[in-house]
Amino acid sequence: MVSVTLDPTPAYYRDNYGTYGSFRVPGNRIGEAYWDAVSYEPQDDPTGALTFTANVVAIVGSTGLWSVWAERSWDIAIVMTQRPNGPWLSRGVDFVPVESALDNFTEPEFKTPLADGLRVEFLRNVRNAEAPLA
Repeated sequence: MVSVTLDPTPAYYRDNYGTYGSFRVPGNRIGEAYWDAVSYEPQDDPTGALTFTANVVAIVGSTGLWSVWAERSWDIAIVMTQRPNGPWLSRGVDFVPVESALDNFTEPEFKTPLADGLRVEFLRNVRNAEAPLA
């Protein structure tokens, strides 16, 4: 899997820590290596650890069959997969359809309300991603 921090920008990490806010972990090592990667302190500086600084993160599985978009300001992670069932459903976390997530977790009075235009664009992008690949 590959994780890329989008906010702060790659330039922020390069300029302040001499590294980038991204990493790659082999699929068979995610369970043992993910926490080490997000808690890594570049130049032994805890302020550079992604667990403290990453505000927007994109994660893609090595199979290309799943991805995650997470935003700290929303306190939410969006999981995208074409598989209707999977082991993640037994982890004690509620998974809901995208419309329910938008209605219940971003409106009303959420930390950063989602503007109507962004809502429409987000739903259009999700629908395009859900379409079978030719």
